[in-house]
Formats: sequence, structure tokens, C-alpha cells
Amino acid sequence: MQIINDLIPESESEGEENISLTAILLEGQIMIDREEYASAVEIFNRGLKIDADDELLARLHLSRAFCYERLNKNEDAAEAYRFVSKYTNDINRDFVARLKRGKALVASGNYDAAFEIFKTMSGERLKNEERGLIELERAKTYMIIGDTIKAFEIFEQIDSTYKKTDAAAKAYYERGLMYDKYYADYNKAKFYYEKAKTEFPASEINPIVQKKLNTLNQYFRLRENLNKIDSLLLLAEKPPEIKDSTIINDSTRIESENVVSDTIKFPSPEKRDTVPLAINDLSNNDVNEEDSVSNSEEDSQIQPSDTLSLVEIAPDTIKNQLSPDSVYVKPDTMKEAKGIVKNEIKQKIPVDSLKSVKAKNIYEVASIFFLDLNQYDSALTWYKLLIDEYPNSSLIPRSLYAVSEIERSRGDTVAVDSIYSIILTKYDSTEYAKKIKIDKGLITEKSEEDPAEKQFRDSELLLISNDTSGALRSYMKVVDDYPKSPTAAKALYTLGWIMENIYSLNDSAYFWYKRLVTEYPTSPYASVAKPKVVVKENPEKLSEFVKIIEIKPVPLVSKQSQVEKSEITEDEEQQELEEGRQNRKNAQPDEEEEEEEEPEEDDEEPGLD
Repeated sequence: MQIINDLIPESESEGEENISLTAILLEGQIMIDREEYASAVEIFNRGLKIDADDELLARLHLSRAFCYERLNKNEDAAEAYRFVSKYTNDINRDFVARLKRGKALVASGNYDAAFEIFKTMSGERLKNEERGLIELERAKTYMIIGDTIKAFEIFEQIDSTYKKTDAAAKAYYERGLMYDKYYADYNKAKFYYEKAKTEFPASEINPIVQKKLNTLNQYFRLRENLNKIDSLLLLAEKPPEIKDSTIINDSTRIESENVVSDTIKFPSPEKRDTVPLAINDLSNNDVNEEDSVSNSEEDSQIQPSDTLSLVEIAPDTIKNQLSPDSVYVKPDTMKEAKGIVKNEIKQKIPVDSLKSVKAKNIYEVASIFFLDLNQYDSALTWYKLLIDEYPNSSLIPRSLYAVSEIERSRGDTVAVDSIYSIILTKYDSTEYAKKIKIDKGLITEKSEEDPAEKQFRDSELLLISNDTSGALRSYMKVVDDYPKSPTAAKALYTLGWIMENIYSLNDSAYFWYKRLVTEYPTSPYASVAKPKVVVKENPEKLSEFVKIIEIKPVPLVSKQSQVEKSEITEDEEQQELEEGRQNRKNAQPDEEEEEEEEPEEDDEEPGLD
């Protein structure tokens, strides 16, 4: 930057205007890269006084226009684009400048001037792709002024006239955006986004379109999941009524020996092949071809009005099966069977798990409306649904905080303060309460310490000072007082380690390890303790966890090293062994520097003998 600043006055003094303007363009571009657009404009405006080549001046005004757009100064941007067309001889640069000038005029509300520019450009000889882009801007302008009918008419013309172009892809995208933002019709929005994605894959909008599609696909997946969960919950709450026919067919119910109370009416001849099927089912395929009821001559003479008892028409093999013991079901027994079926339905549906999943899905839908679709009213509806239906969910604090952010964006400070009060009262230990306290100046970011971690450190000090009993009580306090803290899992592991390695009480160690694996299965400490628990419960599984050490050849030892080794006395060897034992005895398992660091596995076999 200093070199550029030195170059500009030097070149101006020597009459090198092109060099001076080039240096200004370079300096301004550095500001653009830093996103300091106001500073960039000040630098570029210094170049307006320099009489340089036209193309350099065109580049200068193009850069000025870009910065004005970023600063939302659309009238200034339109004027800068006008100067680009004045100075440039590049046809493509002139087309882009005029098109962007029209867009800047639309953004500033000067629609008539914009339409006039688009009309003038349409009358010129242009490439097919360029003409499509002009029509696209006309359609977008009609959308802005509220003439959606005219806009859609032009969009459809672009679809048919400028297929597989950037303009066609953007036309699809604009319609998807309209259904997305203004009509909340996400099915149609998804349809147009998908068309935009495939129409012109090289379009600059494709990354944006893909992100939109990902959001909508996730939304539809969540809604589908919610529908399935609601169906299962309804089935668990109100199992379907079990008809008697699903247990036993009343038409075969025998009230006295070999007498059937109900009669079976044969259907019309053209539909009567259901009768032999039913009889074959009852006979369990014991009926041979001669005995079976089929399309015989006798059947053809049976009229729809004729009625025969099942015993009269059934073969002997079926009659023998229609005994009171095998067919008749007493009313009380039938009710009992229905109750069993309903209970089985309820037991097979994990209601609590489904409700937990439903709460999470509701939260995710609300978050999509809030963060991705910018539909705050819909987001509030879903957040409040979660709060009302699942007041004990762990997602309530973050849902309340999200609602407070929505109300804050609307300027409703009363609602925000009310929600903050609820979070501080009911969920004081959560990260959201901490953030509220920091925002209100009640605490600083470093003033609050995790009490569980502090208690754990106190336990470590007791253990280091050889107060093992006091350390055990202190570790147990971590587990009992802070069960939701990740430090509790570390404390459980340490309790098991002390019992195993200091006291050699393997049953007690198993108790703590088992509790760790059960209560904190995803903890890294649980992954270390699990093999010990498994082998304790089933010693036959020891081979699954024993590490197989690769046998390696003994390295050759030089004569010099052998001599050096022989010089070590037996007393020195004994001293080294004793020091090693003492170091292992004093080693502690809870010297992890970070809470989430996974403890090292013991070199010994995992079983607790």
C-alpha cells in the first residue's frame, strides 16, 4: 500500500496519468477486498480528475458503481454505470453496464426509466442469451411493482424461447423464490428450484438454488416424520377395534353338536369361487380334489336365494373339524383376546421415544422457519407448539431463547424481558441463562465456573495428598450433585479406577464402571470401561479384548553395547525396577488436561477378576 501511495503523486508529477489511475484502481481494489466500500469510493473519486485512457476510466466508473451498490446507493450506482457506457468501446462491458444501470434504477424506484432502458436494449442486435437476460429483468421489475400476471407471462416466454440459458434458469429461480417467500407454497417453490438447477448448471445461482433445495427437502422430511409419529401415537392411544371375525368366524359358531346356527348364502354364480377358497382355508388343505367344492354341475344349479348350512355342504373332513372345542369361542374369552391384542399394540409402540423424536422434529421445523425461510410467524407457531405440548423437553430453553430473538427483531422489548425472566427462573443453569446474564451485565464471561469441574479438581487434590477416603467422597459428590455435567462421567471412571488399582476391590470397581457405561454410554470414559464390564460379566469374552502383541525378531546387539550393558550392576538394575514400581503406584488416572480427552486404556487385561 505504501508503494502505491508513493507511486501516485510521482506519476502525476511526471504526467503519467495512466500509471496514476492504474495505481488508484489497485489501491481501491484492496479496499474492496477488505469490504471497506466507503473508503474504496473515496479512493476511486480521486481518479475522476485524471485524464487517462477511456478504457481505464470505464474501469474506474465500473468499480465505483460496484461500491455504490454494496452501500445501497442505487442512484449513484446508476449514474456510474452510465459513465461506463460513455467511455468503453467493449461491447460486452457496455451491455453489462446498461443492464446493471436498469437494475439500479429499479432498486431506486425509478421504474419508468428502467423500462425505457430495457426497451431500447431489446431493439438492438443481441445474442440470444443477452436478450433473455433483458426479458428476465423486465419480468422481475413487473414482480416488484406487483404485476405478477405480466411477470409470469414473461417468465413463461423465457422458458420456451431461451431454453437452457442462464436467463431461463434464473426465471425458474425467481418463481421459486416468489412461492417460497410470499406464498409459503413450498411444494411449488421446490418444483421451480429443481427446474432452475437443471436448466443451466453453470449458472451463478446454482449454489443458492442447491441450498434452497436442501432446506426444503429437510422440511418435507421432517413433516413426513411428524405425520408418521402422529399415526403411531394415535394407534398406541386408541388401538383399532378388533372385530369378532378376526378371532373366529361367527358363521361357523356351533351352539349344539354338529348344528350351525348361522347359514351361508352363496354369492351369484359368477362370483362364487370365493366359497371353495373359504372352505379350503377351513380344512387346512386336507380336502382332496373329489371332496372339494368346485365348479361342478351341482354348483351351477344353486341359485343366489338358496341357503345351506356349512355342515350340510362341507365334506366330512371339514365337519370333523367343526367341533365345539375347536370353533366355539365364549364371549368372555373373546373379550379377553381383544384386550390382549390391544395391549400388544400398545406395548410394541415406544411412546416415550416417539414423543422425544416428535419434540425434536418440531424444534427443527421451527428452526427452519426461523433461520432458513425467514418466516417468523410460522417459526413462533412451531416453537409455541413445542413449549405447550412438551414443557419438560430439554429443547424448551433454546426454544424460548429463539422466541426471544424473534421478538427482539420485532422491537417487542416487553416480550423479550418476559421470556428472559422465564429462562432465568426455570433454566438458570443453562447456557442460554448464562448468555442472558452476560448480555444484561450481571456476570462477565469469565466470572462463572463450572462447579462440577471445580469439585473434581478438589477431589484430585485430596487424592494427590493421599487422602483417598476423602477423595472418594468428593468424587461421589460430583456424581450425585452434577449428574448432567460431563464431569460426572469422568468422576465415575476415577472411582472405578481407584477401586481397581489402589484398593484392588474388583467388585466395587465393577459397580462404578457398570454405572458409568449405563448412565453415560456415549462418554469416552465409558468406551474404556466397557471392556472391563463385559469381561467381568462374561469371562469367556476376554479374548475379544486382549491385545495381540506382534512377535518381532530380537535386534542384533553390537559387542560395544553388550560391554556397556554388562557394566550395569545388579544393584542398579534393582534400583531402576523399584523406581518403576513407585512411579506406577503414584500415577493417577484423572490428570486429563481437557474434559473431553479420552483416557488411555490400561495396558493390563480388561477383566476384573
